[in-house]
Order: sequence, then C-alpha cells, then structure tokens
Amino acid sequence: MRLWPSALALLLLASCATKPADDWTATIDDLLPAIDACLRDHKDEGALVLKAWPTDRVMAQVRLRDPDGSRHDCIAEGAQARVESMTPVPAAEAALPGEGQPVFMRGERPQPAGACYRWQALKSYDGREIGAVSYAKCAG
Repeated sequence: MRLWPSALALLLLASCATKPADDWTATIDDLLPAIDACLRDHKDEGALVLKAWPTDRVMAQVRLRDPDGSRHDCIAEGAQARVESMTPVPAAEAALPGEGQPVFMRGERPQPAGACYRWQALKSYDGREIGAVSYAKCAG
C-alpha cells in the first residue's frame, strides 16, 4: 500500500513531461521560413509564436502574441519568405485548439527572470538549436 503514492507521483511526473499529442512544433522545420517571415514583418522583438500550421502546400498561418497579450494572425508563403497578411485577433476570440502548447521563441533560450515559462531548447532535424519552447505556464 505504501508504494501507491510513489507510483502515482511517478505517473504524474511522466505525464507532465510528455509533449501534447497535437504538438504543432513536430513539423517546425517545414514551418520555420513562414514563422521567420511573420516575425520579421511583425517587428515586435518580444513576440512569441503560439501556433503555426500549413494551410496548403506553400502557405502557413502563424499566430503570434505580443508582450502586451495582443495576438496577430499572419499568413505567409514560406518558400518565398513573403507575408500575405497580418491581422489582429480580437481579444474576445477564443484560443485555437493547442494554441500556446507549446509557446515558441526564435533564437537563444532566455534566462529565467521571474517569468512563468519553463524554456527548453528546440532543435531542427539536423540538430541545430533554432529556438526555445515552453510547454507549461504558471496559472494566473
């Protein structure tokens, strides 16, 4: 009987460490040219990528969040690194399924500075560090 709490704790730790089944970063190498185009055109140094997905064979949609919490949807052609549109997301609009799980930041992994993100390096198919992701955020 004494083993049960320990086994439960191990199970909970294992489930927290796994990536969500719908983790959009699984195909980030294919999405990175569109993500880079959106971040470049958005021009907010602190923008985070909440989700990115292909819309067809050449286009992708990228949802960004600014430090002030506002969100923007960007549609870009990855191969040409060209942004088709950048539109604000209404504050009242619900989050997309899987939005923010994980959050992606391009570049070097930030140092913890009291933020609620737990950053870990994200590597491309060839092992290069391309940014950082966070799968957990503090409540509140």
